[in-house]
Amino acid sequence: MRHDPGLEVRRLRRVLVAAIATLLLAAGCKGGGSSGSDVIPCTNISFTPALTSPVSGDVYLQAIGACDHVDVLMQVSNLSGIWTVGFDLTYPASALSYQGTYFEGPVMNQGSPGTPPLFIVSSPSAGSLQVTMTRFPPDPSVTVSGLGSLITIRLNKVASGSGVIDFDMSSSSTVSEEIRDENTNLRPASFGPGHGGTVLVP
Repeated sequence: MRHDPGLEVRRLRRVLVAAIATLLLAAGCKGGGSSGSDVIPCTNISFTPALTSPVSGDVYLQAIGACDHVDVLMQVSNLSGIWTVGFDLTYPASALSYQGTYFEGPVMNQGSPGTPPLFIVSSPSAGSLQVTMTRFPPDPSVTVSGLGSLITIRLNKVASGSGVIDFDMSSSSTVSEEIRDENTNLRPASFGPGHGGTVLVP
């Protein structure tokens, strides 16, 4: 029998095409299964602020939600003489937890201070946070014109649920919500009532 080189090439091509098709089909099927490479859709945590029109001196909360956490921003509106800030927060511990992650805002770092500002975030109990931040002498107090961010605190999802995140201005609070200048004078800052918002954890 006569040997046909072209026939062998055509057979080889058919085998390669079949092998590639099998691999592509297998890859397509994997995407529809439950392997670790699948993309699982999620619903972001949502936050509805109670204060929609802040005025000068207001300190209030905004938030950015993701699938597994929500970043809570402490904002201040049009205020001068900011040197030391203190407040405490409450949040729904059944749905969220604080695991030690926070981000310094630009307000306290204005003017490239000689000594980096101090930020302290502590959690005396589930659902409660105490926050302090301060500049150091001889760095002066700072001014916010418009809106400025003091600090952002990350709360992680524990379970589905909802509740209020807000400054704790109750009689049981052990922290005074206040802003002082470098001479320890109180500044006209307002932390409430109703400067937080409602969080929904799906």
